Amino acid sequence: MDIFDLYATDAKLEVEGRWVNLGKNTKVLVARAGNDNFSARIKHLIKKNGVDLKDQSKENLDMIEKLVIEATAHTILLGWEGLTYKGEALAYSPANAIKLLNVKDFRSRITAISEEMSGYLVAEQGEQGNA
Repeated sequence: MDIFDLYATDAKLEVEGRWVNLGKNTKVLVARAGNDNFSARIKHLIKKNGVDLKDQSKENLDMIEKLVIEATAHTILLGWEGLTYKGEALAYSPANAIKLLNVKDFRSRITAISEEMSGYLVAEQGEQGNA
């Protein structure tokens, strides 16, 4: 068993993202969950907004969700091609990413992609076209 082949991930790809096909002529550029940029951004947003992570009130939990969406829009969902929203073509921008990530099932799909370790493995990059 070669540990490098099984577990070595591409640190650059984890931050810069990988292209993933969602369907015909549609793809998204997704960085890995928990990358350094995401961690720094969410820490900054939590501090800036005075969020108490122990507070389980609905208001506080709603604020945390909003901040996670913002951090994800800036550091995880990094681009797309072929996406529309309510029938209109939508160019990539962090503001548009926030709009799309507010659709909970789309957010869940992006989160799932970002958490797939295999998508960021060094050994897989040539096969996935991300090398």
